[in-house]
Amino acid sequence: MEFEYDQTGSKSQTSTLGVGISAVGISAGYTGAGTNTSTSAGSEGFPGQTKNSLFVTDFSVGEFRSECYGFVGEKVPHEKQKGYCPRTFTNQEHVKEPVHKCIWQVESTGWESGAQSPHPKNAPSTPAKFCGAFQEAGSRFGTTNEKAVQWSTGFNIGASNGIEGVSLNASFSSSAQTGYDSNAQIVYTFTHAGYACGTNHDPPKAAIVVMRGTKS
Repeated sequence: MEFEYDQTGSKSQTSTLGVGISAVGISAGYTGAGTNTSTSAGSEGFPGQTKNSLFVTDFSVGEFRSECYGFVGEKVPHEKQKGYCPRTFTNQEHVKEPVHKCIWQVESTGWESGAQSPHPKNAPSTPAKFCGAFQEAGSRFGTTNEKAVQWSTGFNIGASNGIEGVSLNASFSSSAQTGYDSNAQIVYTFTHAGYACGTNHDPPKAAIVVMRGTKS
């Protein structure tokens, strides 16, 4: 198998990553709230693999704060949180307005490159009816215009990421999904005869394609 996360003059490969929201404070943990999309600014080629493999690339992560505030002169209670939240907000007219509470958000701020290929113990199961035609030794099958399955742990927000105030035991695990297109394609090279099989459909439209020596 070979995989490339790529950008050309006509297309940019994209990954959709989860967004974390905390209405309590930066050290109190995050919950999922929507997604945002990061696009490639170059290309990352992965070395060929001869066993079960995942292809992992890296994204930068940013932490953002917004304030919920009231009108000038209004008595607004200030909600104490686990993390710095100012008591006033200066508006465009340079007038200070009372802050009720803060909301923190963490999300990807862009693709960072990087290539790792961890090897899960077992390949996904594939029903025989979703195995394509016979592939002779030396042939190559490439995925096109597909979307990968959505993973539940796209990236972890915690102390290891250097996000100020967030501890590992209060981390947030996002979702991640990457679309295959002509710029991000997995190519399967059959060194011996076999089949390209899909987990949920015939290989050209399957979420995951698995190389097998037989259909079962």
